[in-house]
Amino acid sequence: MGCLEASVIFMVATCALSVVARKLAKRHLVEPNQDPSKSSAWILAEEAIATFELCAVCYELSTVCDHFGALYYGIGLFLAVLWWAMTWEEAKACPYFHFADMLTRKRGMFDGLSRIAVETVAGLLVYPYVWTFWALGLSTEHRQKAFDLRCITDMQVSPMNAALVEGAGTMACVLFSLYINSKASWKISAPLDALVSSVLVCFALNYTGGYYNPVLATSLKLGCDNDDYVDHLAVYWLASSLGCIPQMLYPLIRS
Repeated sequence: MGCLEASVIFMVATCALSVVARKLAKRHLVEPNQDPSKSSAWILAEEAIATFELCAVCYELSTVCDHFGALYYGIGLFLAVLWWAMTWEEAKACPYFHFADMLTRKRGMFDGLSRIAVETVAGLLVYPYVWTFWALGLSTEHRQKAFDLRCITDMQVSPMNAALVEGAGTMACVLFSLYINSKASWKISAPLDALVSSVLVCFALNYTGGYYNPVLATSLKLGCDNDDYVDHLAVYWLASSLGCIPQMLYPLIRS
């Protein structure tokens, strides 16, 4: 089997398993006639499943990028983001949205930190799952990845420049998403949002990896060669979270 075919099978299977996991969790964690948004257990499970799905798919998209280039990576990311827009319901799978909600008092401190903690743990649990698939050896490339334990940071510029890239990229994604969702119907806004996000990620691939999501960056790259922990936190957590400031200011501007 070819590398691309194996990668597609893995990503489709992961998304399908996530749908099943989401339905099972909702069935068991939400009481009959209960508003799902009132079930704390369901909310945390939803965030965990979405984060696990996000990180697993992006792990495999990195394989696609390594062997087929940014174009194939971008197409795969666009389709994945569009799929998540259709299936994630209220899940964010990204900590800085919860930071914003806590700072604007839309959400309590315990609630927000619980979601961030669940997302972080889910992201860190992804590697054994992905490695198990690689170890199946469905393609030569995947077999090699299973036994090549080298991991190199995607930060190819200075930490300061990397922080600017991640912060500006996050801000651009957030601003466009807020704007297009306020101006167009979901059928128009979702594909455009996915397209712009994918383009911005591809633009930053050779600078920082274009993660624009703290948990995703930590899941894929924390502890890799040349990845200093302080720089990692400053670039992928602090800078991208600062890039989410428009998320906090937008309601005030509109009002």
